[in-house]
Amino acid sequence: MESNELATKITRLSLNRRVSMFVLFLTILAVGLIAISRLQLELLPKGFEGDSISVRVHWKSAVPIETMEKIAIPLEEELSTVRGIDSMTASCSSSSASVYLNFKQGADMDVAYREVRDRLDRAKLRFPEDVEYSYIYKMDTSGIPVCMIGMAYDVSPDVDLYDFVNRKIITPLSRIDGIANVDARGLDEKEIIIEIDKDKSEAYNLDIYTLSQKLRGDNFNLASGNVQDGGKKYLLKSTSTYRTVEELRNLPLSTNIILSDIAMLKYEPEEKRYITRVNSKNAMAITLTKESTANTVAVCEQVVTELNRIKEDPDLAEFELHMYLNQGGIVMSQLNTLFSNGKIGAFFAAIILYLFLRRFRITLIITLAIPLCLFMSVAVMYFAGESLNLLTILGLVICVGLLVDNSVVVAENIASLLERNVPTSCMYQGCSGNRTGHYHSNLHNNHRFFAGFIGGWADKVFYDALSVAGSNRLTRIIGDRFGFCATLRFSYT
Repeated sequence: MESNELATKITRLSLNRRVSMFVLFLTILAVGLIAISRLQLELLPKGFEGDSISVRVHWKSAVPIETMEKIAIPLEEELSTVRGIDSMTASCSSSSASVYLNFKQGADMDVAYREVRDRLDRAKLRFPEDVEYSYIYKMDTSGIPVCMIGMAYDVSPDVDLYDFVNRKIITPLSRIDGIANVDARGLDEKEIIIEIDKDKSEAYNLDIYTLSQKLRGDNFNLASGNVQDGGKKYLLKSTSTYRTVEELRNLPLSTNIILSDIAMLKYEPEEKRYITRVNSKNAMAITLTKESTANTVAVCEQVVTELNRIKEDPDLAEFELHMYLNQGGIVMSQLNTLFSNGKIGAFFAAIILYLFLRRFRITLIITLAIPLCLFMSVAVMYFAGESLNLLTILGLVICVGLLVDNSVVVAENIASLLERNVPTSCMYQGCSGNRTGHYHSNLHNNHRFFAGFIGGWADKVFYDALSVAGSNRLTRIIGDRFGFCATLRFSYT
């Protein structure tokens, strides 16, 4: 009963305050334009994350069974104390050990990530000394690359590919404002590989363990205390490193034996376990990840500009660069779809209404209701801290076809009453006479997004679509009660 009285007051206000309604329309348009220019553009909504975390530890000095005993089992024992784990799976190979954690529905993944990182640090104390590095993977939209660039190349073996690509391609891309990380997958840095001849080492009574200890002992960086002189304190540091491959080749192992007598030394990238080729050329992929607060479209536009500049470099004549993932392009494509659907919907709505009502002004008013309500929806999203992404655009596209429903119903009701009553009374009865039908229609449309309340993956998928649906329901109610009634008065009086 109170809601009916409130709706009646709003309707009367919109009919009697024409100038106020006109100013309100202009305000909505201004706020909507400002919100559109400042609304952040993303591919997926923030907070879209999975319920799993994986940990991977690289260790290339063992067989799978030893990897399980020395890496996987200690890691499992530490990770088992993390709260909210639903299941834990481990896999081992000759090069690494991986542990996959699935968490219960509703678990705070930020807290879980911090706990996993803490348990990994504890487990590292139990790992062998020669463990190389470890990774923690968490599904998060901030970790999805905004751009992926394919690079095919055909260069001479004498060229240091790692240094050349980093200097000519990776570094310029890293300088782009908003880029957090640039990773070249398949680009391996050269390293010194020592291949020991087993027969020769045994002939000189040398073993691999003794050689590795000697190499490790001759290559160190150690703090050596401090010296005070003249009131000043100097910190001392002892360093011993190999600067060239020749120094390693001439490393003395005994009185008459050097390292090159029993081993072959190479300075080259590690042997690859896979090779990618495109158009009969070796290839690799470059992935770019943006900062969490950066605008996806703006960052991608800068990447495209910089990539075109890089392609013009004559030193990269033997390189073929092609961007095969551009999140900014996807977002703009979806926005263009939204605008196209709005234009098509407005055009056909105007044609049908004019054919049935034969009134140009009321047809124009209903047609303009589409951009007006979209501006209001975008303003609501902006002040709610949402971003314009695939899901919110999807919600707006769906609602474009629903925006004129209430207006059409009200207009048809007013048109049918106009011939039998005074205009003001017609407008009031046209808005209030089918109020129950409006409420039922809005409730039915909101049920389409009911999955957003049930939690889990559905909550993540429908979260932003639900916010858009709610904002559109709000704009439809406000549009019917405030704007449409006032503008109808301009049309019929």
